[in-house]
Amino acid sequence: MEMVNIPDNEIVTTLNDIGMNKKQIEEFLENIHKGYTEKNHMILLRQRKSLLLSVHDYQNRLYCLDFFTKN
Repeated sequence: MEMVNIPDNEIVTTLNDIGMNKKQIEEFLENIHKGYTEKNHMILLRQRKSLLLSVHDYQNRLYCLDFFTKN
């Protein structure tokens, strides 16, 4: 994973937008400054998995709601 020169404030904004908490963001920024790109890649993959699980949870809720509204 190659990081281009993106200002820290833009990175923080994006990480906030994807639902990362303050501790995760601080760890991510620290990893950038230390050159630990593989660690950050894993952090992003974990966050992606978390978001995907949330999507599935809400999808199941919608299915339940649809069942009641269609019957």
